[in-house]
Amino acid sequence: MIRKLFVTTVLSAATILLVAACSQNDGSCCGHCGGKGNPKTEGPPSSAVEAEYVCPMHPEVRQASPGKCTKCGMELERKQ
Repeated sequence: MIRKLFVTTVLSAATILLVAACSQNDGSCCGHCGGKGNPKTEGPPSSAVEAEYVCPMHPEVRQASPGKCTKCGMELERKQ
């Protein structure tokens, strides 16, 4: 019974990690799906999308509002 619970927990955690890897905030794809990408992020950008704020040293750190980089603490710069 404990072994079955352990296996179920490990498989659930692996599934969650796989899904999280494929739904990255920057719209890139991890490649495991054959490079099809996230269907929610494909296509031309919406005209309703506002400016994005990006760290000059860590371009992977992005957010919709001004703030500080979570890696180095630098102010995020506006990028359209």
